[in-house]
Amino acid sequence: MGYRRLLLDTAPELHAARSLYTRLGFVPIPHYRDGLLPDALCYALDLPARHVGAGATER
Repeated sequence: MGYRRLLLDTAPELHAARSLYTRLGFVPIPHYRDGLLPDALCYALDLPARHVGAGATER
């Protein structure tokens, strides 16, 4: 249970932001929703599965 994927969009001219997203492991994807500006760049980051076993405490 929980989030499995992060999605974001940014403007092409925000070079520092795009570089940060790439360093963090985000990968370019097609537009993921309606209403984005035509030149928006979209990125996704798949999150690791989180397993809470018996006896584990969840915070």
